[in-house]
Amino acid sequence: MADPRPDQVAQEHRSTGHKTAGCFVLTISDSKTPKDDTSGNLIRELLTAAGHTVVGHGIVRDEPTQVVAIIREGLTKPDHQVFVLTGGTGITSRDSTFEAGEAHLTKRITGFGELFRMLSYGEIGAAAMMSRAQAGVVQGRLVFSLPGSPHACRLALEKLIQRCRAAGDQRRPQNSMEQQRPIHRAVPAGVKSGGRRQNDQRGEPRLDEIGPDGFLRRLRNS
Repeated sequence: MADPRPDQVAQEHRSTGHKTAGCFVLTISDSKTPKDDTSGNLIRELLTAAGHTVVGHGIVRDEPTQVVAIIREGLTKPDHQVFVLTGGTGITSRDSTFEAGEAHLTKRITGFGELFRMLSYGEIGAAAMMSRAQAGVVQGRLVFSLPGSPHACRLALEKLIQRCRAAGDQRRPQNSMEQQRPIHRAVPAGVKSGGRRQNDQRGEPRLDEIGPDGFLRRLRNS
């Protein structure tokens, strides 16, 4: 049987996924307040405009323990399917969001950060390399870490994140070993692909074709 065409694969992923997701937005900053949380407000507006549901939002200092505590609490709530974090992805001594998130991811969507920096390069040049924006999965929930710049947040939302579809629906039941495993144990980077090569040029459909939900399926079938 011939492999399905890339456009057919992308269409199947779109047709089987729900169009909305429950999203929690977290601004990570030592100085922002609800009145001047421009990026957090923008993210909520864009998610809502795309048909997603903002189930909660908050502002926390750039302290790893505080960031992790918010995510841990959200993981106990079924409607928290996607976490969108803004701020703390730079390389200063106070930028610790990357480390806080990286240590807890059970799957890494490395293509998100790569695509984000590629898109950023087209707008701000080599400075894009300074961003440590990333995405991954924690207990079946998608986690996106974005820069604090409103422009960067808009870029990520409009080009990448708005394409996600109900990450919570992609969760599989955890077996007893998975339930016992603490979330601070991270799977080593690099996921072996077990799927067939379906793209006639690069082997895999693009992220903008199948969305993060499609990547979740592929990761879990690896």
